[in-house]
Amino acid sequence: MDEALALFLEIYGAHLLDTTVAYPGIEEMLERLRAADVRLSVLTNKPRGFAARILDGLGLASRFGAVLGGDSLPTRKPDPAGLRRLIDDAGVPVEETLVVGDSLVDVETARNAKVAVCAVSWGLTPRATLEAAAPDYLVDRPEEVVAIATSR
Repeated sequence: MDEALALFLEIYGAHLLDTTVAYPGIEEMLERLRAADVRLSVLTNKPRGFAARILDGLGLASRFGAVLGGDSLPTRKPDPAGLRRLIDDAGVPVEETLVVGDSLVDVETARNAKVAVCAVSWGLTPRATLEAAAPDYLVDRPEEVVAIATSR
């Protein structure tokens, strides 16, 4: 298993940006959130270095104050430790925090940290699956994230 994981990470690392693009409307959403002084961070289970390279390669890195990966702390999502650290580092009250994600793990992480969660339907998880997880919000377009985040 260790050999297989090492090989996967080597191949994945060499091809991170071969076909990776931001979903339509994401750059505009991030720009509108920055203009509204919304603090943004990334919490992913990918290795931090991979996440940083992807954000940089897509020209999005400057929009995020912090990036934590699956190798940044001893635990990974859905454990809330990474999210709590990002909240503390950003100095944002928990009640003003909004997790935006496209997976059941994102919803569970937010629930474990007792913060609001907005699931997005344009990721890999089917909308019906996300709906069954009962996030606080479930949106279909990036501009809906802006409306929710700026109203908190």
